[in-house]
Amino acid sequence: MKNFGDSVIYIDHDISPLEMFKQIDGHMRRILENPQEATELARRAHRIFAENFSMEKEVDKIDRFFREIIAENNTTQYARESSAPRES
Repeated sequence: MKNFGDSVIYIDHDISPLEMFKQIDGHMRRILENPQEATELARRAHRIFAENFSMEKEVDKIDRFFREIIAENNTTQYARESSAPRES
């Protein structure tokens, strides 16, 4: 729910298989009885996915993550070199 809110249909996985079946069956009936609502949910979910989880977004996150690590390591390395006794 954190990312998609009410734009997707959720299934409770902490219930018995029979209850899960009933839940899925209810969701399928809702979709079949309300195709316009289902289409709108799908559009909203797709928009959220594209805005937050596209390959480009994920690559950007990974790139930032590694740049932060490199910067951190460079700072640590500089601190170590700065505090090391100097040879004359």
